[in-house]
Amino acid sequence: MKKILKFLIAAVVMMLIPINTVEAASSVSISKTTLKPNESATVTIRESDSQGMVQGTITTTGSISASASSFAEATNTFSFSVRAGSSGSGTVSIVGFSEDLNGKKYPFNKTYTITIVATTPEPEKPTAPNKPTTPQKPAEPTGPTAEEIAQAEKEAKQKIPLISKIELISNSTAHTGTVINTIEPSENTWEYEYSLPKRINKFNLEVTGTSDSVVLTYDKEYEFAEGETEPKAITIRAVSDDITQEYTLKVSPDTSTPLEVTVGETKQQVFEDKIIDEFMTARGFTVESYENDSEVAVPYYAIDDIKLQLLVDTDSNVKWYRMGESNNPTEKVALVFDADDKPLIVVEAPEEEQKQTVREVSYKEKEFEVPTELKNVDSSLKWDNKYSAWSTDEGDIVQALRTNTESDKFRISPEKDVVAAVVSFDQINTSMYQWWAYISTGLLVVVSAAFILYINKNNKLKKSAL
Repeated sequence: MKKILKFLIAAVVMMLIPINTVEAASSVSISKTTLKPNESATVTIRESDSQGMVQGTITTTGSISASASSFAEATNTFSFSVRAGSSGSGTVSIVGFSEDLNGKKYPFNKTYTITIVATTPEPEKPTAPNKPTTPQKPAEPTGPTAEEIAQAEKEAKQKIPLISKIELISNSTAHTGTVINTIEPSENTWEYEYSLPKRINKFNLEVTGTSDSVVLTYDKEYEFAEGETEPKAITIRAVSDDITQEYTLKVSPDTSTPLEVTVGETKQQVFEDKIIDEFMTARGFTVESYENDSEVAVPYYAIDDIKLQLLVDTDSNVKWYRMGESNNPTEKVALVFDADDKPLIVVEAPEEEQKQTVREVSYKEKEFEVPTELKNVDSSLKWDNKYSAWSTDEGDIVQALRTNTESDKFRISPEKDVVAAVVSFDQINTSMYQWWAYISTGLLVVVSAAFILYINKNNKLKKSAL
């Protein structure tokens, strides 16, 4: 009977013991609440879910100051320090919430009373004998209200961008449809600036929100008229639930003066473009520059000791020019690329050779294909796409530079393979030509004499008949 009674008592006790379940929760702790003057303590807010986040506000009273007034961390822990004044006491209150990976929120509202003790404590006053002292109950701290918590949450959310990116897309003839700049908004930053590159005066905006629930309001198409120099202030509005954000983007047109060089008796502009720079450097060129008389850097492209410059005239004709020792454009060239994207700089053959033929083929102008990457830079440009060559079945025989001072013959096959060419021009048999010339002349004399004799004889016959 006693054993049965003990068993029942043990069962009742186990039923009364609570069984805890482990779930995510928030916690707030402080390293100590008694400080010396100017001493600091650490307050830590933690979400038990290692992938959670914490957010809230911090207020202090009395002789206590804090290193932060609010926090919104994408991690599960946030710490700040509180510092004691010279004397007295104060409180620090932490109000907010933590959130686990599943989006469940755990609010917290914690207030600590911090006592500041002097470095040299005053001696204790003797108490009356046989009269016990009654300890004073500290005043219960009063935390923020639910409305204040909600306001703190809203203020924290207000600082987090609702826009993930702002893209500027060219709508000009230059780089049409290309993203020319991308802006990714930062926290609590609402104003941005950008200057358009050369030759782009029309652009579109493409704004992306941080989620599908963000409602965006903005104008998409913009254009700077010719001569317009003032920046455009563009307003972008983003709304999600009770959060409204307004961004200002100031876009300025390009107002730089075009660089000009002299070609013969005319002025042409130096064509500058970052995409062309990338295209050329990927094919062995380097981007260099020299200073003109106005001490302005003038760009050009170099490979070995050869220098090229891309120039455009007033009719949008774009041509490559070879540069001389004094950096002036001296000769128009054709820049072609072989099957491996290696450059070949084609020049004119010597004048005495241009009259020669190869396998009865004359030296004449021919079109070639300009790389698409260059043509797509600006649809309004007219690229020079002609060079002179002897076009045979095996390919085009051209004159091309080996160095800045030497050139030679090369053959460009239909498959764009380039090899050095040994050229044998067609020869005319001079002695045979002279011999046939003499025979032709003799025959002409004989025929002429026979014709004259025939005329004279015919006239005599007519007279005798009369």
